[in-house]
Amino acid sequence: MGANLTALQWLVDYQLCPISVNRDKDGRMLSVQTSESRTLLDLAMTGRPKVDILVYLVHKGLSIQDIKDPSLLPKTLEALLKTGLPTHDRILHDLHTIESHDESVATLDDPCIVCCERVMDCVFVPCGHQVCCSDCGKQLTACPVCKVQCSVLRIYRN
Repeated sequence: MGANLTALQWLVDYQLCPISVNRDKDGRMLSVQTSESRTLLDLAMTGRPKVDILVYLVHKGLSIQDIKDPSLLPKTLEALLKTGLPTHDRILHDLHTIESHDESVATLDDPCIVCCERVMDCVFVPCGHQVCCSDCGKQLTACPVCKVQCSVLRIYRN
């Protein structure tokens, strides 16, 4: 969610953090998922698309079939096709074989940078950074951005 490709590459390539758990019956790698059943591809395309991370995950063998949120599929396909990758055949094959997805998965436009599961709904005082949900904010004594000692104020949106 932090859109840091270098950190992701370090975690996967050098620290050997898995991005997939196993393969399905077609031999396709299945992405690890959050507790809310969101895949790495869902996270890469949530909010502002992180195309460099999307391309990296596809190169590592993840398939667009792994996207759980059907509303993310059009912008994912568009982003991949705009990159000019030589994976058009694979993308088209995946597109033709996509199974129906769970419609109950929600996409957050402003996800918490700590848990990536809930929307940002608090602000750190006095620095004013708004980066996490109130559940995560209650557990912090310093702002995760500037490291200033802060208290957390819950905010409400319309």
